[in-house]
Amino acid sequence: MCTIPERLSASATLTHPWLIQSALCTELHVTKTKLKRYVIKKRWAKAVAAVIALKRMGAKFEDVHEEKAEKA
Repeated sequence: MCTIPERLSASATLTHPWLIQSALCTELHVTKTKLKRYVIKKRWAKAVAAVIALKRMGAKFEDVHEEKAEKA
């Protein structure tokens, strides 16, 4: 632990080489890709949870593929 006089100030911390290098190395593309993947997974999980809830309430689901096969 550092004593209070030994600690860096907020402005000194922002200009520290370690923090500057870290900020430069962050790739926005990778972060953006991970965020998109996260959003897609969350949407999928939400849809699955909705279907499970509807089934518990007694909703009936019909298979669209079977209907198309019967018509053809």
